[in-house]
Amino acid sequence: MVKREKSKQKNLGIYSSLKSVIINTVSFFVMSSIVVGISNWSESQSLILKTSEYLGLIGGSLIGGIIMSFFFGEK
Repeated sequence: MVKREKSKQKNLGIYSSLKSVIINTVSFFVMSSIVVGISNWSESQSLILKTSEYLGLIGGSLIGGIIMSFFFGEK
């Protein structure tokens, strides 16, 4: 019975840290895409460049979200 409770608490901790990673990643991506959209507002670029730019933003946002939740996550 005690082992079951401990594993339940461990799973809740994993889910809460995963939730914070996802929230930080999405917020990081939204902020960076707004900045990139404002800086490239007047330029018309090809679709390939835009796609690669946003793929880079997604990768960078994932790394930034993991780092942000590592430092600012709930302990």
